[in-house]
Amino acid sequence: MTFTRKVKQHLVLEMVKDIFPSRPLSYVEEIVFLNAWEGKLYREIAQETDYEEGYLKDVGSRLWLDLSEQVGRVITKKNLHSVLAEYCNEKKLSTTQSLLTDLVPDNPVPDKIDFPGCPLPFGSALYIHRSSIETQAIASIDQAGSLIRIKAPHRMGKTSLINRVMGVAAQSGMQTVFVDMRQVDATVLEDLDHFLRWFCWDIGHQLNLKPMFDEYWFASAGSKLSCTTYVQEYFLKQSQVPIVIAIDTVHHLVDYPHIAMNFFAMLRSWYEQSRVRADWQKLRLIVAYVAELELPLPSNQSPFNVGLPLS
Repeated sequence: MTFTRKVKQHLVLEMVKDIFPSRPLSYVEEIVFLNAWEGKLYREIAQETDYEEGYLKDVGSRLWLDLSEQVGRVITKKNLHSVLAEYCNEKKLSTTQSLLTDLVPDNPVPDKIDFPGCPLPFGSALYIHRSSIETQAIASIDQAGSLIRIKAPHRMGKTSLINRVMGVAAQSGMQTVFVDMRQVDATVLEDLDHFLRWFCWDIGHQLNLKPMFDEYWFASAGSKLSCTTYVQEYFLKQSQVPIVIAIDTVHHLVDYPHIAMNFFAMLRSWYEQSRVRADWQKLRLIVAYVAELELPLPSNQSPFNVGLPLS
């Protein structure tokens, strides 16, 4: 090949932008398109990305139909190269006219593309920019005491979006913390105090702060108030810059309703305190989950009806 694989991927996507000037590909569509361009079978794409083969076929079928309607001729996974090359040559698309020959794979079994079956880090060349959502999230994270709620099905890029927003926040001088609820041991989730101590320990560890539970945790005050005091006095009050805390996969707490209801009510109280208290205005929260959380939370104790919703 005369181009590196990343350059080829970029050029292929530029071709699609020329064909779809007002219709960007979704994350899954891009995976299907680039893999199909490289000659991969749906079975192979499924194995490399952890998406279901049937789902990928459905996405591909809709994509080929949309492309067919746009270019005025039938496009399938098998004739993708020839039809698009002919179309771009006829239309003299500036991005692709002189590049299509170089973009065609040299052999039917190319080297493996590093498509993620896991979240993408900040700055990844494979990240799919979703301008409107990103713009809202980045604008929100710059606001005092903001709360962003990201709701989407599994493997739809929630964590990659978090990484993107956190990367921008870090570049602007904020401290960032990523808490993944899948990392909590089941034994920790048996007790609220144990769980909230774990939560504070994880945050402090990422902020390079040693545990100070003897100084800031007051058992007689209760677990939620102790956790709130710990975060306010040890993290927020002593920080000169905003702290972004992203809490991913919070739906894992639903199996522990006592933990979930108390934890979510506490997050809501933090958000409300950020409306009026200077220290709490340094806190920026991001919460990500896969679906509506069916918990008997009163509306005034829920963090899922305030802040910026993204889906």
